[in-house]
Amino acid sequence: MIDGLLPLSWSRIDTFLRCPRRFYIERVLGEKQPETPAMLLGKAVHEALETWVRTGDNEKALEKIDMIEDYDTARMRYYSGRSLLKGFIPRAIELKFGLTYNLKPTDFFADDCFFRGVVDLVTKTDYGLEIYDYKSGWSKPDPRQIFAYAMALHRFDKKINRAGFILLASHEIIDFEIGEDELETAARVLYKVYNDLDSRETEDDFPKNLEACGYCPFRQKCLEEGDDFETKLNNAYLMNEEAKEIMDKARKIVKETGEPIQITEDTAYGPVETMKLKVVGKKEERAENEKIFMKWLLENHPEYLNISPSTPEDLELPPEIKALVQWKPSITVKMTEHMKALVKEA
Repeated sequence: MIDGLLPLSWSRIDTFLRCPRRFYIERVLGEKQPETPAMLLGKAVHEALETWVRTGDNEKALEKIDMIEDYDTARMRYYSGRSLLKGFIPRAIELKFGLTYNLKPTDFFADDCFFRGVVDLVTKTDYGLEIYDYKSGWSKPDPRQIFAYAMALHRFDKKINRAGFILLASHEIIDFEIGEDELETAARVLYKVYNDLDSRETEDDFPKNLEACGYCPFRQKCLEEGDDFETKLNNAYLMNEEAKEIMDKARKIVKETGEPIQITEDTAYGPVETMKLKVVGKKEERAENEKIFMKWLLENHPEYLNISPSTPEDLELPPEIKALVQWKPSITVKMTEHMKALVKEA
């Protein structure tokens, strides 16, 4: 086996299963992913909930998220967790474990550690012990992670009856009953990943998975040299993913500041106000109003039949038809002439 691949952890296993190339870049080449705002938010919320569970001191817990860029989201995630934890009886928090290759207990930092992890929360009910992992994002969690944690604690003679995830973004708990099937699945996955890694000897044995390129910080390392169509397609896909990420960041900056980003002397990417036509009313009333308005358009201005934003605000309407609609200002972010950014477009 290539040096540096052990010990396994669930985050490393998840990376390998999603994209072997990224696993190689991180674990073998030793390149670290820069911490993103989402990662910093998740870490801070974890620490806030840990502080609250440990001390019951809300002020100390909130201090953990004081400096987070997206404070509103961090605060909502924290209070979501507090609400979901009502009625829980904590027995341990941030519990570290380590297992040897033979799945025997060992220290988290031991040289013979084969698989290790940190359990966010261990609780006790009338039916026994339960374990939970906090998730602050919207991604669907992999149940194999919590199965592996339950299996590890079983090896420490801690019988886990249920295990799950506390989803702070969607404000819900997903949990699973833990039986022999779940424990065997966890052990089987560990050995399958290990054996797969053991069979790989060179960088070429760690291919990229283009489906996992979204928001990957190492995309540039997967660009290839060559003039054949396949190489060009590979590079175009990777650069398109990067372009989408950059445009997302640009939209966020513009929406937060309200100011355009000047690209050239004459061009800017910024907010433009447009007037959008809306049919008034709710549900059945709106549907009926839309029928009446579309009938009038068909008879008088069929060029605007799709009731699009292009329907001019100065379109002359009879009073009974005008009462069915209204034009409302709407801000869109797009590439435009610099002087037109922030200027109303009719």
